[in-house]
Amino acid sequence: MVTPEQLKVRWRGVLAPLVTPFLQDGSLDLDSLRRNVAWLIERGARQGNTVLLAAGSGGDFPMMNLQERCQVIRTIAEVAAGGVPIVAGAQSLDMRESIAICQLCEELGIDAVQISGPYYYDGRPDDVLAWLTELGRHTQGGFAIYNNWYTGYDMSLELIDQLLDLPNSVALKWASPNFETFLAGVRRFLPRVGPFPAGVQDPGRSPAEPRTRAARTTAPSPAAPWCSWHSPARDR
Repeated sequence: MVTPEQLKVRWRGVLAPLVTPFLQDGSLDLDSLRRNVAWLIERGARQGNTVLLAAGSGGDFPMMNLQERCQVIRTIAEVAAGGVPIVAGAQSLDMRESIAICQLCEELGIDAVQISGPYYYDGRPDDVLAWLTELGRHTQGGFAIYNNWYTGYDMSLELIDQLLDLPNSVALKWASPNFETFLAGVRRFLPRVGPFPAGVQDPGRSPAEPRTRAARTTAPSPAAPWCSWHSPARDR
C-alpha cells in the first residue's frame, strides 16, 4: 500500500476524471477509451502533472455493472502502464461490489480507490465507519476518502478524522457545501494527509486561492476531460 508521504510525490497536478465512452447499444466502447487515455499521455500526461480517475461519477459508474466497471479500470491501467498514477472509483451500495473493485485495484497496482459514505440513502456516522472498516478487512489497498456531500451523506469533520484513522486511509478528497466548513477542513486535515493528494473540491463559490494553496492535486470540472475525449465519431 502506498503511504501519504509517497503520494505527496506521486500525486501532483490535475486529477483528470475520465469519461467512459459507450456505443449506441449501451455497451462499453473500450477502443475509444484506450484512444482517449493514449491521447492524454501523448500530450504529456504523466506522473508529476496528472492523476487519472477511473470509473468515478464523471465516468458514469452508476450506469455500469460490476464487470463493466472492472473492464474500464483494467483498460485504463493497461494503457497508462504505470506512467500515470490512477485512482479508481469504488463507491457502491453493495459491499460485495466495493470489495471486488478494491481487490482488482490492489492486483493492478492502482494507487488508491476513491470511496465515500452512502449515496442516495442518508447515513449515520457509525454506519459509514462500520462500512469502511469492513471494506478494509478485505483489501490491503489504499483508500482516498471522499466527502461526496452533493449526492449522498455530508460527513462531519469528526467522522472524517475517524475514517483517516483506518489503516487503509492514505488520502482525502475534501468538499463541503459550506464555505467555512470547507476552510475548517483544509486547516484540520492538511497536517494528516499532506496536500490533499486526491484533490480538493471547493463548494459552489469556487474559492480558487484557498484551493490552490492547499492542494498539489486539484479536481477540475468534468467538462475538461469531456472536451478532451477523442474518437472518430467526434471528429465527424
